[in-house]
Amino acid sequence: MTVCKKRMMINKIKNVPNQKTVDLAYLKSSELPLFLYGTGSYATDVKQFLDKHAIYLDGVVLDETYYKDDLFFEDYKVQLLHNVLSNYATVNIIIAFSEYRDRIAALTSHPQVARCMFIDAPNLEDHFFDYEYIKKDYSIWAELYEKLEDDHSRQVLVAFINAKISGFPGDLYDLNVKGEKQYFPSFLRLSDSEVFVDCGAFDGDTILEFDKQTAGKYNQIYAFECDPVNIGKLKNNVGKLNNVEIIQKGCFSRKGILSFSNRGSGISKIEENGNFQIEIDAIDNMISNKEVSFIKMDIEGAELEALKGAKSVITKKCPQLAISVYHKPEDLITIPQYILLLNKNYKIYLRHYGYNSWETILYAINTKL
Repeated sequence: MTVCKKRMMINKIKNVPNQKTVDLAYLKSSELPLFLYGTGSYATDVKQFLDKHAIYLDGVVLDETYYKDDLFFEDYKVQLLHNVLSNYATVNIIIAFSEYRDRIAALTSHPQVARCMFIDAPNLEDHFFDYEYIKKDYSIWAELYEKLEDDHSRQVLVAFINAKISGFPGDLYDLNVKGEKQYFPSFLRLSDSEVFVDCGAFDGDTILEFDKQTAGKYNQIYAFECDPVNIGKLKNNVGKLNNVEIIQKGCFSRKGILSFSNRGSGISKIEENGNFQIEIDAIDNMISNKEVSFIKMDIEGAELEALKGAKSVITKKCPQLAISVYHKPEDLITIPQYILLLNKNYKIYLRHYGYNSWETILYAINTKL
């Protein structure tokens, strides 16, 4: 790739204020009633984000399609959106579901709505990319851009960076591949003899999709999950599948004990002040003698450490990899660097799933297969 083409990437990066920062400043200064529009899992994420910044809700609303009498969201009795807009002179509204753009456009023009917004709420720490952060180490980002295998991957990289800089993930959302299942893109080929390692198996959702993608024809599944609540769900959901071994340990770079926050959800994670102690170990220690063919990792920021613990497996077995790279700002650089250090024959792809700036997955496909 020529220097000119490398420079094309920086021309696509936005030098704009972060909308999330702007919205937070506005909400802290506004005295208008604030309503959360939505009651699903993302509404919980947004509520936690607001609480962290000492911004408190006056209520929670739904429209007629989903509203039910006596429905509660945490301690809030859910109200009908139409009634709130009729009873208040002016309000602020935060959208907390996937179809946010059309609703923002509609509500922004409503005479009772001062501001309607979507907050790309983080599930870990607040990490605000800015233009200078990218520009300072631009050569590193340009190198990744060059190594990505296809144009769609390069578009995802640019859109991901811009979503973090701007605080608005709309362009990234538009790059979702219609009908494609997370962890199973069209370029990832599965044989009838797969040995699948699921790091962060949660409730078995990915394992069930793997079973569907292979039509039940595979050799073995190793499911790693630490949260005891999730373990119960996992056993219930995959109990009827063949050749599934559930291992209640965390995948890491070494053997030991770490603190863990067990939330009974997909965001349970290793955390210094966690409420639970878990066993951790390296994949190389636990299953290095197995013919591993596919590894998926979604372990809330511990992915690089887990990859370090799979050094031997990756070097010797060359499994296909599907790795979450959105939990830490540096993951998008350090994870592909480490994978290619271990095995230069991998082709690297990026794909995005979902409506916010989470669920960006790096795929490493072994070209020797």
